[in-house]
Amino acid sequence: MTEEATNVCRLLDLACSTADDSIRVRAIERIVARCEPRSRRPPGGVRGTSLAVERLLDRFARFGVPAQPRILRPASVRLARALLALDDARLDRLELDLGLVEAAVLVRSLDRPAAADVARALSTLRDRLDAATALAPCLGEPGVRESARRFAALAPRGFTGGALVRALGRSLAGHLVSDAEPDAVATLRRRLPRIGDSDAQVDEAWFPVATQLALGNSASATGGIAR
Repeated sequence: MTEEATNVCRLLDLACSTADDSIRVRAIERIVARCEPRSRRPPGGVRGTSLAVERLLDRFARFGVPAQPRILRPASVRLARALLALDDARLDRLELDLGLVEAAVLVRSLDRPAAADVARALSTLRDRLDAATALAPCLGEPGVRESARRFAALAPRGFTGGALVRALGRSLAGHLVSDAEPDAVATLRRRLPRIGDSDAQVDEAWFPVATQLALGNSASATGGIAR
């Protein structure tokens, strides 16, 4: 193989393997530059390495850049498996319990006016909010801000009381399992349709809480918060 062909092959490997879009684009541009004919291309097209480049670029154009393998998060995998074991009634209770815990976090963590708004929106569940406080995780400022953002996005959409809490819990659970095995995620998305921003980030402290609730519901150990 000539030195030129070797260089092109290395660029091909780089374009196919890198996860950095800017590096991939530069590699492809260099491939095209190296394979640009010095004179007018013959009617039959180019051969050899240049033909391989053309095929690669054609695949990129038709199918896009190959996706990188999914990175599974162990905590997300464990939670997804626990949720898959729940029947519909227990999964519904999990949504409500998890939403109550997140609402309790907001009441505890926000400033007085904002916390009062949350409490008023869930006034019919005040006693259950008190019970949920014991499970409320300690979130950093970004985690509290994200929970408040999702609550603010859901509250004006016609949800009140238990429906609002259930929607909050369903959204949180959907985000928490998003890094599990693809087949588990697909199944849970049918059972837990997420409401809101699919790119939302959630605090790591939610994983042990959600898993405890899921396993407790599955084993009927706690009976759930929302009895």
